[in-house]
Amino acid sequence: VYQNKKLAGILYVQDKRPALHAFNGPENSFLEQYGGLFIALFVFLMLLATAAWFMNKQVLIPLTALEKTSQLISKQDFNFSLPSSRVTEIHEVSNGFKSMQLQLKKSLAKQQSLENERKLFIASIVHDLRTPIFTIRGYLEIIEKQLHQAPEKVKKYIVTCRNKADMLNHLVSDLFSYTKLEFYKEKPSVEFVNLNRLLDDYLNDYSAILEEKGIHLIKSIPEGDTYVYADPELFFRAFYNIIDNAIRFSFKNSDIYVSLFEEKKYAVIAIRDKGKGLHESELDQIFTPLYRGETSRNRKTGGAGLGLAISKEILEVHGGKITAENHNKQGAVFKLYLPLPNGS
Repeated sequence: VYQNKKLAGILYVQDKRPALHAFNGPENSFLEQYGGLFIALFVFLMLLATAAWFMNKQVLIPLTALEKTSQLISKQDFNFSLPSSRVTEIHEVSNGFKSMQLQLKKSLAKQQSLENERKLFIASIVHDLRTPIFTIRGYLEIIEKQLHQAPEKVKKYIVTCRNKADMLNHLVSDLFSYTKLEFYKEKPSVEFVNLNRLLDDYLNDYSAILEEKGIHLIKSIPEGDTYVYADPELFFRAFYNIIDNAIRFSFKNSDIYVSLFEEKKYAVIAIRDKGKGLHESELDQIFTPLYRGETSRNRKTGGAGLGLAISKEILEVHGGKITAENHNKQGAVFKLYLPLPNGS
């Protein structure tokens, strides 16, 4: 209250009428009764929509993708991608499918590689068999026609046929040995043998061949005894392939060095020739079946490209290994490793 424009006091007035008179109707009563229910229903619908979105993205879509993936796998189609999921179980299943994808891709690639190798193997063997057979057949036809006309030529043709027959026999023996080792996994009949004496016996068999070719054999075999467990006949095949390789690629009047020594847990036979050696590009492939290098192993020198592969298989079934390298001066060096008893 103001008097003469000055505040004289304060007057309080209380209105006891209902507030918001406009909402005193049935609408206000409805909101007061069901408003909380509507709010709860709205919150529930929002939660339901969120849960549906989550289930669709994190469960249903990944599961649908996994179903399609399983169908692709059944058709050997491994080019697929899987969505991620925050659900632990779905995530683990998805990771399992991804791991399966990698393994199946590797398996398929390996299978394709083996199939290509099989085709190459068959094609190479067919070629190597046909060549000498064709030659023998041709010379036999000539012999049949000129048997009484040119006996000297006939004799020459017979020698050629015999050489080609020997080549066929060598090829068939290689195939038989490789098949037994690689596919049938033949186990060696090992004996406790004196490697010094065994090596001497092997080398004595080559004295005539070396003399004929004018190649000098230089041996370095210790006087003491080196014992190993080995199959003498099977190991001779491995040794034969390496020494034969050294003889074929040695120059006339050159040397072949054969030494025996121990290295860590192995007895080692090193065979070195003084030929052209191995090309650097073939050092990693020299023991691959049917591989023929540019400078050392080709059809002009004979063989089917199985000899060194067979030697590798033989050494491995004995628990050993074989290596190839070039000597720092001249020629190639092959080393045959056989495990010593008790690794000593």
